[in-house]
Amino acid sequence: MRVEGLSNLPLLAGIIAGVLLQGLIAGERGDAIGAAVMVFMAALSLYLTPKPLREANGFNWFPSSRWRSCSSAFSWRWCRRWSC
Repeated sequence: MRVEGLSNLPLLAGIIAGVLLQGLIAGERGDAIGAAVMVFMAALSLYLTPKPLREANGFNWFPSSRWRSCSSAFSWRWCRRWSC
C-alpha cells in the first residue's frame, strides 16, 4: 500500500489555521483573512497535487450524486427547522 499526496498535510494545517483566524480576529476582517488563507491553501493543493492523482481519486468540482440527494434533503430539513 502506498500513500500519495502527503504534500497536502501541511495545507490541511493551513485550512485549520484559517478557521482559527476567523475566530481569533474579530469582525469582517477576521472572516476575510481566514477565507483568504483557506482559498490560498486550496489553490496550492490543486497546484501541488499531480493531475493523475486527482483523476485516480475521482476528483471533480461537483458533489457526487449520492451527496446531492443527501445534502438537498438535509438542507430542506435544516431550513425548515431553523427557518432559513
